Amino acid sequence: MTFRLSINILIIFSFTLQGQTTEIKKRISHTENNLLPNNQIAGSVFVHYNIYERMKFYNIPSISIAVINNDTIEWAKTYGLSDIKLKTKATVNTMYQANSMSKCVNALCILKLVDENKLNLDVDIRPYLKTWTIPENEFSTGKTITLRQILSHTAGFNIHGFDGYDNSTKLPNTTEILNGKPPANNELVKSIYVPGSTFYYSGAGYIVSQKILEDNINPDYIKLMQEKVLTPLKMTNSTFESVLQKNKLKNIAVAYRYNPNLEEIKGKYHAYPQASGSLWTTPTDYAKFMSAILKSFRNQNNSFLKYSTATEMLTPVKDEFALSFNLLKKGTEDYFSWNGAGEHGDIAIACVKSGKGVVIMVNSTNYDFIMYEILKAVATTYNWNEFYKPNLIKSILLSDTLLNKYVGEYVIKKYNERFIVRKSDNHLELCQNYEYFTNDKTFDKIYFQDNFSFSTIASKMKWKFNANGDKIEITDNAETCVAEKTK
Repeated sequence: MTFRLSINILIIFSFTLQGQTTEIKKRISHTENNLLPNNQIAGSVFVHYNIYERMKFYNIPSISIAVINNDTIEWAKTYGLSDIKLKTKATVNTMYQANSMSKCVNALCILKLVDENKLNLDVDIRPYLKTWTIPENEFSTGKTITLRQILSHTAGFNIHGFDGYDNSTKLPNTTEILNGKPPANNELVKSIYVPGSTFYYSGAGYIVSQKILEDNINPDYIKLMQEKVLTPLKMTNSTFESVLQKNKLKNIAVAYRYNPNLEEIKGKYHAYPQASGSLWTTPTDYAKFMSAILKSFRNQNNSFLKYSTATEMLTPVKDEFALSFNLLKKGTEDYFSWNGAGEHGDIAIACVKSGKGVVIMVNSTNYDFIMYEILKAVATTYNWNEFYKPNLIKSILLSDTLLNKYVGEYVIKKYNERFIVRKSDNHLELCQNYEYFTNDKTFDKIYFQDNFSFSTIASKMKWKFNANGDKIEITDNAETCVAEKTK
């Protein structure tokens, strides 16, 4: 569930790639003025948004974007403030936390070592683990566990994701994380599924891969990632340092928890000492990484990976999941993508055939809606074949009696999430807040599909009043919650 409020933050931008052509400038302008929501009203002109308006609407401090065209970065641009308190402008060199997109860079390092015959994707990993042992149980004993399985989340390990740490406290090392011992804040890493039997998203598996790298290649994981991936790809504004050196702090996007005042995370960011989430980078740098994969897949001269290895990286292992990437088909085009979720939000996606793509980063927990609206804008600007196919919803008018019946305040007690439904002319409007309820409200128009079910333009959630008008059933993906009327 996500809430939205708006404040009047200063919208500032910067961009790179000097000497842009008139055509590129037109594409930038088209992208900025054509953010697209999840839903559109059937039979009506499609709704398009301006990026500056949406930043205010969603209360976003800063956004950074890099667009790939024909395998190379065509333009990069930033909007807003990386530090509200200091009024620091975000620039294309401002670093954001990549969160789970760190996994993909970790995977590329492993695949580079496979190219160098230093690691093997398909042998049992136990001989690689010299300073930690996989806890044996009914799922792991006698079973082969491979790097291919780890990179595709089919190895059967537990722990979906990891909580961050106050960056001023002592951080756990890799062994402490694997053993679930203080100062680690997670449970013991262990098998919970038979290897290869199912897809289970496991950040823990990537910690096991980190231990393999430390035990066999270089005990200094940060230095290893720098030497094997970041430096060769000229990712000059990227690092795997969990706690940043002082000279790098002036070049980061401060992390903000989304509430009415945009609460700054203590210490400006949380530390993530795991391979699954420790990368700091920029969209420009991450686009270099994506571009390297595209060029390797096309077997271009001086490619980072061998063609055969790049092909394996983008080959599904289980369902639509490949080696660190999710594979997506839209129309006749194939895409590989991954996203990051934390105090920053990130997404990277590229088309295998056309060499088009985009990387987007946001320094707020309220990143979801605006990030995907920008993605759809880029897709339409660059003619990504059949990528944007909105959910077309019908809209009917209800009687004043029904509209008045639904007006009120509703709350999901489980999350302390409050909603306001108010009447405006001949329709209703919805204000949804995640944890807070203040006088600073942003309202979305409600579109009814029948007397009970309704949608808003931006939200993917499904909403439905009950017959008495005192409850709203809200479905978000597989989760359904009930908001009860309080007044």
